Amino acid sequence: MNLVTGRRTSLRPLAPDDIPWVTDCAENESLYTWRLRGASPSPDSFEAWLWRSAEAQFIAVQTDTDDRLGFLQIHAVDLQSGSAQLSVLMSARTWRRGWPLEAVILAMWWAFEQLPIERLYAHVSSAVLERIASVVDSLASVSAVLEGTQAVGPGATVHVLTFERSAVGTDTLGQLVDAHWSPWRSASV
Repeated sequence: MNLVTGRRTSLRPLAPDDIPWVTDCAENESLYTWRLRGASPSPDSFEAWLWRSAEAQFIAVQTDTDDRLGFLQIHAVDLQSGSAQLSVLMSARTWRRGWPLEAVILAMWWAFEQLPIERLYAHVSSAVLERIASVVDSLASVSAVLEGTQAVGPGATVHVLTFERSAVGTDTLGQLVDAHWSPWRSASV
């Protein structure tokens, strides 16, 4: 069952038979923008690691074929600060086709609708930020830049994007999806 559906992309819950596909994507550095920077956990511990601190995990699928496009995770929910993190792992074949952006917007919409949070953070590389700059300008702010730290690895630069409920809101996300990918709908959760 799809939880949220856009014109080209739908989000459905992660299923046990998706784990090998997610593992394969996470192990191939050319395929991801993901919270794992550097070595992935061993295959034996990857599934347990995947569920650690996860609030929601989605497989993004192509709406008309149900082909897997990516994996999105809402994790590190902090009710005290009203924040959570969004991590995205997308197959390289999806870039520049609009699917990753639609999937991210649908995941953000779900998070702000379902969780008592005010902020959603995402880490992106400079290359990804360049590709999505126009959307970031309208939906988020770059709240930090991490360069060459232990968290991101030597020579790496990661930008921390902040999506504020007050600036984005579910109505704005819905309007954005409607404007670019109408129709979209949500199944009851």
